[in-house]
Amino acid sequence: MTDMADATRLSQPLLEKIGREVRARRKALPLTVQQLADAAGLSRRIVTKIELGQANASLTTIDRLAAALAVDFSTLIQGRLPQPSVQVTSKMTNEDEWVSESGGRLVFHAATSVRPAAELWEGTLAVDARLQAPADPPGSEVLVFVISGVLTLCVGTEPIVEASSGESARLRTDQPHEYANRGSVPVHFLRVFQIGPAES
Repeated sequence: MTDMADATRLSQPLLEKIGREVRARRKALPLTVQQLADAAGLSRRIVTKIELGQANASLTTIDRLAAALAVDFSTLIQGRLPQPSVQVTSKMTNEDEWVSESGGRLVFHAATSVRPAAELWEGTLAVDARLQAPADPPGSEVLVFVISGVLTLCVGTEPIVEASSGESARLRTDQPHEYANRGSVPVHFLRVFQIGPAES
């Protein structure tokens, strides 16, 4: 794994959207902030900051909150819309993204409605850019398809793997992992994430 100094974060508008949805769902259950924090294994302070859109929460933290609310990450992004048999998602805006200071970007597009949901993300990496992620819950996996460029994949302490344009890869993401561009041209890829099964 490379240096973790390059901060990766969700966009502020997306954090605010998630915060509003977490608060609305918590109140509808009804749960106190402390009850939700306990169910998610988080502190009351971090849950309050997330609800206010003031915390730079990781995707894993958001997934833990979603599980405690009996929904998934995509539901917190997409809100409480009814689920028709076919649902077309409008073009995403920059509020539905996960970005890094080095020039990496993942944009959320859609997710399945079954739990655990499979989430579709589109990624771009400028030259020398990277997106770093903490460990996801056990059993979590990512599928990637490289549209253009060469995507470098690092998972924990395992050997680095490269996937070129037209190639796919599957990653177990229950340890810190990274998507990087060590090539000379930008990388464009699709990422499908499925969180590990909920513990019984």
